[in-house]
Amino acid sequence: MTTKEIIKILPFDMEFKTKLLAEYDTLDEYAKGDLVDVLWSGYCTYYQLKLNENIQKGLLISQDDQPEEALDGTFYQRMIVKTEKEIQDNLTKSGADVDLSATREELEKIIGKTN
Repeated sequence: MTTKEIIKILPFDMEFKTKLLAEYDTLDEYAKGDLVDVLWSGYCTYYQLKLNENIQKGLLISQDDQPEEALDGTFYQRMIVKTEKEIQDNLTKSGADVDLSATREELEKIIGKTN
């Protein structure tokens, strides 16, 4: 996964994503390094939140009388695969339901340093 793909995946508004993508290649190496660190940290947070959400949903479904999700040795791996698929699907969609406003503020500071 590339940094530009992470920009597309993270739940920022389209105007902000467009600005990040447009300015990314023009940043100096230090600003770009800071930006990459913040973006990957944001992605890790986003990934963990989505994984936790899928695990919780899977656990709830497994409690049904006829569960669609079996709690077996592959449950966690199936939740990882499901999470990764959902994140990849978000590459083609805009928006998400996770608040990463702190990450956005850090990114705006970095971009602001170079302007």
